[in-house]
Amino acid sequence: MITFKTLENTNSEIIRQAINLGFSDYSIPLQFSPEHWEQKLLAENIEWKLSVGAFDGDVLVGVIMHGEKRTASEHLIYNGGTAVIPSHRGHQITRKMYDFILPKLKGSTADKLILEVIEDNFPAIISYEASGFITKRHLESYKGLLSDVVTNEAYEVKPLLSYDWALLQSFWDVKPTWQNDFEAVELSQMYLNSLGIFSENRLLGYIIYNPNTNRILQLAVSKLHRRQKIASTLLSKAIQHKETPIVVTNIDNAKHDTIAFIKSIGIPNFVNLFEMELPINKPHIL
Repeated sequence: MITFKTLENTNSEIIRQAINLGFSDYSIPLQFSPEHWEQKLLAENIEWKLSVGAFDGDVLVGVIMHGEKRTASEHLIYNGGTAVIPSHRGHQITRKMYDFILPKLKGSTADKLILEVIEDNFPAIISYEASGFITKRHLESYKGLLSDVVTNEAYEVKPLLSYDWALLQSFWDVKPTWQNDFEAVELSQMYLNSLGIFSENRLLGYIIYNPNTNRILQLAVSKLHRRQKIASTLLSKAIQHKETPIVVTNIDNAKHDTIAFIKSIGIPNFVNLFEMELPINKPHIL
């Protein structure tokens, strides 16, 4: 018999192993090392009391991990990962985990639940839609080795020692997804490096990245200084381990200039996702 409960009393290592097993046969297999697992939990502000596990006896067979964020106007919940181990697929465990956790999220005053799902994971999409999720954005992700790029040496590149988010956000065209937003940067900055590119001490662009994985969280250029090789200069200075692929995840496909730039430097697309949302304070979903 499958039972369901929140995960605040379940060992994090047991959850990691269940997530890895559940993701092991995905079209893009995803495996978390202990180090990367801890970074993910920190950056996404995972709250086990808002997360749910499905148990077959004492064995954890399904997981939904939830992170939490409160802004001035919203209380948001983020699905940081949903997985069911292969031996227990086909029994609507994901749907049942949501049936269990949604009333608890409603009781937490949360306004909205957000998740990302691989675009060809049709069973998951069907399950999410059955729970009331609506697709809001189409996201693209890129991964590959950085080849030689043309840089602009007229500007000074130096570490970005603090974040003036009002200024940095003025460089954005669209808001980053949960994993790349400024809250994730602030929570995990101990693992991150940041560079700015300057002209007479005026910031023209910046990059925030994980130097161990070459994952780019944010790369943005002032709207007044684009097409001056600023982004390629920042990438070239940031990526010291040229033999490690760079990873740029969850780019809103409305960001045509950013996608064109990533393609122009030879980094191929490796997965696309849908960002889906569920308003969880409406009574019809319960």
